[in-house]
Amino acid sequence: MVRVVICRKMLIGAIFLFCSKCGEKLKDNASFCSKCGEAVSQQSTVNETAATKEVNSPSNLSATGLPPKKKKPGCLILIVTVVAFIAIIAVVNAISDTKQGLGSKEKVEASASELKEQGLKFDEQAWGDFLKIYDAHNDLMKTMGLYADGKLSKLDFYDYSKRAQEWFGKASVSFKYAKTDNEKTYLSVFEIFALADQAAAKSLIKYLDSNATKDLSKAREEIDRAKQAATTISSNRVVFLRSIGLSKEELEKKVNEAVAELEKAESK
Repeated sequence: MVRVVICRKMLIGAIFLFCSKCGEKLKDNASFCSKCGEAVSQQSTVNETAATKEVNSPSNLSATGLPPKKKKPGCLILIVTVVAFIAIIAVVNAISDTKQGLGSKEKVEASASELKEQGLKFDEQAWGDFLKIYDAHNDLMKTMGLYADGKLSKLDFYDYSKRAQEWFGKASVSFKYAKTDNEKTYLSVFEIFALADQAAAKSLIKYLDSNATKDLSKAREEIDRAKQAATTISSNRVVFLRSIGLSKEELEKKVNEAVAELEKAESK
């Protein structure tokens, strides 16, 4: 309805001219008003045209029922730019998250690799110390056999037992280099192994002095305790090697190498 009224006014203004003073309808091409004598100018036409332009101005039209205003090119550029920035930020964040995830994964893998490397170095030292005690234990067993077979004098066996007691005593306090809980668990029985053989050597010395069966029996008990400790250490080693990430194949290789080393120690 509003648009119809506006159009009617526009048509009337375009066909007829009126006196600006008295409102009398003017004749075509009249230079003055026939009623009041007012000079005719193009002001009326200009006013009508201005009114028409004013009515047609987008700022004066109601938004209801009318086409929406067109966005200026500058606004479109701004919107596109903002959207582009948002898209870029989203992509960057996604890439950052991916890199962070990969970085975390790489960090975990690096930590696992470092743990494995440190663990293998520790095992090399610990297993080397174990083999030293194992060799000393086997040497004690062989020396006992030589004395029992009459191939070693009582005095020589006595001197040997004193040296063995001292050696195992020093060895028992040398396993203090563990840092982690797994390393401490691994080394915890080393001291027991050494102390058991030390106690066995001490009981042998008493037996040689007293010739009492109870002292010889005590020595045998300590030797059995040392053997049990050696078995526990071998088991603890496997648990430790698993904890630092050795694969099944790597673990089997370590076990086979250990068996070969123990067999070599037995054959000496």
